[in-house]
Amino acid sequence: MGFRIRKSIKVAPGIRLNLSKTGIGTSVGGDYGRVSVHSSGRNTFATRTGVPGITYMRSIKKHPGQEGDAPPPPPLPDEVRLKKPGMFAPAGEKALYEAVMKQDRALARAAGDEHAEVRLAGYTLAGLWMMQDDPAQAMTLLQWVMDSGGEPANDAFVQQYLATNMELGLAEGVTAEFPICREAVGLSLAELLQDAGRVPDAINLVEGMEPTGHTAVSLAELYVLDGDWQQVVALTEGLANQDDATALLLAYRGVAFRETGVPDAAIEAFKLALRAPSRSARVRHLALIERARTLAAMGRKAPARKDVGKVLAEDSTNEAAQALSRELSA
Repeated sequence: MGFRIRKSIKVAPGIRLNLSKTGIGTSVGGDYGRVSVHSSGRNTFATRTGVPGITYMRSIKKHPGQEGDAPPPPPLPDEVRLKKPGMFAPAGEKALYEAVMKQDRALARAAGDEHAEVRLAGYTLAGLWMMQDDPAQAMTLLQWVMDSGGEPANDAFVQQYLATNMELGLAEGVTAEFPICREAVGLSLAELLQDAGRVPDAINLVEGMEPTGHTAVSLAELYVLDGDWQQVVALTEGLANQDDATALLLAYRGVAFRETGVPDAAIEAFKLALRAPSRSARVRHLALIERARTLAAMGRKAPARKDVGKVLAEDSTNEAAQALSRELSA
């Protein structure tokens, strides 16, 4: 699985809470640029350059005006404001709102513990926030959400205060945007189970979720980790290369055919995975490396070296490609 690329929760138009292994940060802004403040104390300003895929980013020092400081970013638009609970709002609503504003996962859990009306939202937010630094507690909270049968996307607090966008890296080179919803919680819980070495439990969880393209990608990777090649083949039957997700699934299909002793079918699957050059570089590189391994196993070292060379030409630091290149040169 591996939601390792980026997680962010959009609190209001132009405002996001960003979750990462090193802490929580807030970013504010829109098309004009975005100011990010991280719990580590590092502040940055980023804006588009007009070149696809290229963003200008610089650090913002804490005391503008001192010698050598960069100029402050442009002012935020007036509409970037958070809605606040009214004077007569329930205590749980106020408590969870305070937790969100303080980006305090412990307060979010406490709000859920003490106030049943915000338990679903509180445990969801706290569980997602705790995934990196307290995975055991995160697992407990997200498991409660799944066992409750509730849908966080329909929760009153989520609908009123959170614009509910989350960007999750589903697998190698594949990202997707979710609302704060049951599917996102389930896939996050599956990641925690996988990281805890409980791959069969993660598979059972995702298999029990509503079938979607996102769960298919997650299941395919879990089946690969579990070595269940027949399930990978069955899951990827009849796929066309339509996007990064389907290209990745076709690459997994190639690996499954190789591991079950059908190399010609594997090569065909890799060919389909690589048919669209516009796919994510990480997906293409994975497909090229796995095709190279398959070709090498078939005794076709020259085309295998060619595939590895393509990866290294685009990313000379790719460790898998480096190692395979050394093997093929031995």
